[in-house]
Amino acid sequence: MSRFLDVLSHLLSGLGLAALVVLVFSLLLRKSHQKRPNSVILGLLFGFGAMAAMVYPSVFSPGVLIDTRAVMLVLAAPFGGPMAAFVSMAMAALTRIYIGGAGVHAGLLGIAVSGGIGLAFRYGLSNRLDMRGLIQLGLLTPLYLFAYALLPRDVAAAALFATGPHVVVLNFAGVVLLGSALAYELNHHDRFVALQAAAERDPLTKLANRRALEAFGKSNALHVGMAGDVYAVVMFDLDHFKAVNDTFGHDAGDVVLSAVATTIRNSVRHSDFVARYGGEEILVVLPGASAEGAYGLAETVRQKIAALTIAYQDRSINATISAGVACFSTCDLNLDAVIKKADEALYRAKSGGRNRSEIFYQSRAA
Repeated sequence: MSRFLDVLSHLLSGLGLAALVVLVFSLLLRKSHQKRPNSVILGLLFGFGAMAAMVYPSVFSPGVLIDTRAVMLVLAAPFGGPMAAFVSMAMAALTRIYIGGAGVHAGLLGIAVSGGIGLAFRYGLSNRLDMRGLIQLGLLTPLYLFAYALLPRDVAAAALFATGPHVVVLNFAGVVLLGSALAYELNHHDRFVALQAAAERDPLTKLANRRALEAFGKSNALHVGMAGDVYAVVMFDLDHFKAVNDTFGHDAGDVVLSAVATTIRNSVRHSDFVARYGGEEILVVLPGASAEGAYGLAETVRQKIAALTIAYQDRSINATISAGVACFSTCDLNLDAVIKKADEALYRAKSGGRNRSEIFYQSRAA
């Protein structure tokens, strides 16, 4: 009875240490903002959780340890990916080798089986991180007990008889409870990211909105300028857009604006930032681009739009755009200053007859 209580006490302590992993996991998610934490970092986290479980084990017999390392090793792949699984297994294996003892080979096999269970769950079985999936994963976890086959037969039999059922139950509970906590944090993070993305996305054109542009200016474009590099801004504006709405209706105007936005988005580089600036204005920030390079893009887009026939119901609609181009210079304090220059160039393009592109303080006819 005393041995059982000792094992139970150590296993519960191990799960308590593993619960700290949930708190760190939550902090990592909050720090990662738009994306999930790096898989190597998650591997270190799950690895430390497994190591913590082994630091305070129940010693069944000299060199034979009973702990809850399998909980963290099984959860590593579903929540962190294959790299996290391998990192955590390596950390646990090195720790087990350092501890040593007669059960080291069985311990290493158990570590490999536990990590393999998580990998199999992620890539071959389910990878559902809901209650049903975690119950399935918890039921698979005791498979690591087959590693006891590497122990002397009498030791393995005694360990399974004395502690096997309790180890199975506690590992199952650990996987389900800790997995549920991790899944809750992950779902909460994903919902937050989705809501944040929706708040920074124009619902009609699917482009970034002014809020996202402000964040981009603070975290990217302004930094690029301060680093001594250049960037350019192109401000596009649909010509006679009011006439399209008046002639064909506002629904048709939405279709035209969406088609123009799609054409612009498909014409820029992956590193460029495209946003709906307001109304029928669309802004493009091009890191590393010169004014001439940005002007070339503006002209390419302008010609594509001029050649575009937009279908709406049983009608065909043609549209044109004007563009203003400006480039960062040392006298510009921020992105807003460059946007203002591009807007002035756009005004010149509009005043010059529309369906044309202008560079700030330099006129070029289409």
